[in-house]
Amino acid sequence: LLRRTPSESKRLAGLMELPRPEDAPSLQKPRKNKLLATKKRSIGNQAFEERIYEATLPREFDLEEAPELFMVPRKELEGITLSAPHRKWIEELLR
Repeated sequence: LLRRTPSESKRLAGLMELPRPEDAPSLQKPRKNKLLATKKRSIGNQAFEERIYEATLPREFDLEEAPELFMVPRKELEGITLSAPHRKWIEELLR
């Protein structure tokens, strides 16, 4: 499950990244999920620390509730435009 940054965004417009908990209200709260990794990156002059959690989509999850979220098969990851840090992190997690 990936999130496309809106095209009107000031930064990372149109790039795909791992979703955030706030991207879909029905996603489980990250505090209840297993922490997979803590990663750091910077965008411009701002530094960010991002936590990546394992999450399970509820059976009733509907992608229409979050139009910026997309299911991307693993074999198609090479062909999409991911932000560089998220591409690296996804590759690390899939190993």
